[in-house]
Amino acid sequence: MKNILLANKIEVVVHLVSTLIPGSTYSDYINEFKNVIFPSIELMEFCANENIKFVYFSSGGTIYGNRTTLQPFVETDSMEPISYYGWSKQMMENSILFKNRTQGLKYLIIRPSNPYGHGQNLHGKQGLVAVAIGKIIENKSVEVWGDGSAIRDYIYIEDLANAFYQLISKDVCNETINLGSGRGYSVNDVLAF
Repeated sequence: MKNILLANKIEVVVHLVSTLIPGSTYSDYINEFKNVIFPSIELMEFCANENIKFVYFSSGGTIYGNRTTLQPFVETDSMEPISYYGWSKQMMENSILFKNRTQGLKYLIIRPSNPYGHGQNLHGKQGLVAVAIGKIIENKSVEVWGDGSAIRDYIYIEDLANAFYQLISKDVCNETINLGSGRGYSVNDVLAF
């Protein structure tokens, strides 16, 4: 990969890799650390040395953990993940910030809310909108954890892509940015739609 980046004079690396979902186990996390997090830290170091900007897609919800108020999360809120998925996102973000402090890595951390839209797997294990549509099409019930009152922000995939494109085009650098619709819906609201 290093040769490809150098040969093609790549100026921005966009990191989208993760094998985890919010329900992943400790064993899944160990594999993520070995196969994704550690190699990504090596890539960050290479990017810092070659003055290549490192853009990371984190998480707009799981990184923060649980909240009992209805206030939206802001980028300066503390990271308190409660899942291995969230913990892996926090480790990646902390590694990026460390490489920025110690080696001058240029970065952009994007924390998207829950994207939905075309291209999602209707038969997967994550993405409430897509999974619910898949279940409805198959005339199966949709499993809801808890009472369905959990509120999440959802963003249409094209809106996320457009915002992401603008951030890259404007060379926003050394920032962490939440990207969402700015409006929360409960699981029950989504299923009612």
